[in-house]
Amino acid sequence: MNHNILHELFLIADPIPSSPEERAAIRRFDGLCAALGEKLTGEEADRLLSAAVAVGTADLERSFIRGFQLGMQLTAAGLQGEKMLSSTT
Repeated sequence: MNHNILHELFLIADPIPSSPEERAAIRRFDGLCAALGEKLTGEEADRLLSAAVAVGTADLERSFIRGFQLGMQLTAAGLQGEKMLSSTT
């Protein structure tokens, strides 16, 4: 499967926080970043945010690609199963 297509699908799959727990976690994180931002220089704050994003997303794209490929394999296997079932009836 073309990696570029999977990369594009990954980029558009930016979910909106839906659960109350997720929204609360984001608010806590934003508050902490604001408090730290007052104590850090602009460059330090940028470096900290960049490092936090890198930690949070390090394997996210690879996991998405593996999950998408697995989904396609399951779909193909299901379609093969349907053909096999319909040809035997």
